Amino acid sequence: MLKRFVATAALAAGLMGSAQDARACGGFFCSRSPVDQSSERILFVTGPTTTTMVVQVAYAGGDADFSWVLPLGAVPQAGSLEVFPQMALNSLDANTGPQFNFPDDCWRFWPQAGSVEDGSTNGGGGGGGVNVHIREEVGPYDVAVVESADPAALTAWLRTNGYRITSPMEPYIRTYTDEGMKFLALKLLPGATVNQIEPLKLTLPGTVPSVPIRLSAIAAMPEMGMTVMVLGNQRYQPANWPLVTINDNEIAFDPSNPWGANGTNWSSLVARKIDEAGGQGFVTEYAGSTAEFLQMITASPVNTDEQQRAKDALLGVMQDNPYMTRLYARLSPEEMRSDPIFRRSELGDVSRVHDLSRYVDGVDLCSDQTMMPPGNPCDFAACGAGGTCA
Repeated sequence: MLKRFVATAALAAGLMGSAQDARACGGFFCSRSPVDQSSERILFVTGPTTTTMVVQVAYAGGDADFSWVLPLGAVPQAGSLEVFPQMALNSLDANTGPQFNFPDDCWRFWPQAGSVEDGSTNGGGGGGGVNVHIREEVGPYDVAVVESADPAALTAWLRTNGYRITSPMEPYIRTYTDEGMKFLALKLLPGATVNQIEPLKLTLPGTVPSVPIRLSAIAAMPEMGMTVMVLGNQRYQPANWPLVTINDNEIAFDPSNPWGANGTNWSSLVARKIDEAGGQGFVTEYAGSTAEFLQMITASPVNTDEQQRAKDALLGVMQDNPYMTRLYARLSPEEMRSDPIFRRSELGDVSRVHDLSRYVDGVDLCSDQTMMPPGNPCDFAACGAGGTCA
């Protein structure tokens, strides 16, 4: 998704940046719940007139080669650009995702029981028909928000000012430029390293969250997860993509490794259901009150400055937002044809708890003879468009 706008961008690392002694953990910030670690993650915080975005920024490569570009529909509000703790976004993802309750009559699980500036043009190195709305230092980043009716001039400005733009990106930049989009570009400040990369937080005018993913197709994996979390006062759903539903009786667990990272077929089910819907769509993984999560965060002890910073950041975005929607998609590059937009929804709550059955498609997953995944060997792997798997 967003972090793949540069050919050199890569997948995020794991849940927590380092392994710590469990005794040093702080509750919410030390969850070991399984998540899609390859998923692109974005958090929206909706307000009466604005939308705040927290977007994942991840990269693998040298310090000097880092660059990241994000199309925006508007110029961020003055002073809203800041970094957001990676631990906060990781922990929110890990603690709000689906929970799978394995069947209680299955012997396999008995031992485990209990489970910025305004829109005016400034100097900033601009010129050549390019409006430089923002040029400032944010955390480890040199940030620019630029706009031009001429995609060639905009590309030239970005390259001249050290923002890496590859040739395959140029047609997508032209498309977004033709739509009147602005571009937020990041590079590392002198002396900063890739180890300092963190998510970026910014506030935009308007109350319609949108994720610009078309440019992501350049460097996306054959099958890429996308997790979108929306905080506000009611549920949200996709406005221009279908909403896909998965029933609990379709969810199977892997008899040979139920506790592994791919212990259920959830990811592959999402991928195939979206393929059946035409290649674009979202599953609602959770919709409901934020009270439980807020209570967990508030009660979590902190043992490090990093945990305190993550706790403060999460309290800051959740305290005034009583409702959360979590949406999940799996997409292939060829399915990134349009940018998903999200709107308010009158639909009801969706539990994140799934009670699994020992029988799926007539197969007893708890049988002594069922030690290998039933059916298609790709049941527990989501690999590409149309459910293809290698």
